[in-house]
Amino acid sequence: MIATKPSIKSITIKKFLILGFIFLFSMILLIAINFRSLIESSMIDKGHTLALSIESALTSHMLTGNYKNKRNIIDQAALLPGIDNLKIILFFITKIFKKF
Repeated sequence: MIATKPSIKSITIKKFLILGFIFLFSMILLIAINFRSLIESSMIDKGHTLALSIESALTSHMLTGNYKNKRNIIDQAALLPGIDNLKIILFFITKIFKKF
């Protein structure tokens, strides 16, 4: 039996198909990585926004002298959807208002 050699056209098509699949796979991988980083930055931004809103609420209550409701504000913030863990650091607040 005589083995037939593949033509240049079929070799070229196979190489372009392999290169096309590699390119497609790499593009899908890059899109997935960028999408993951976008989600992470969005969650970090959402956490900062929540922290700033709680900080402003607690500060306004302290300035008006209604600091006794701080536990209610913290409990309400902990009940928001998507909040798994909420920590309030009181050292800074105590240090500022110790002067009064």
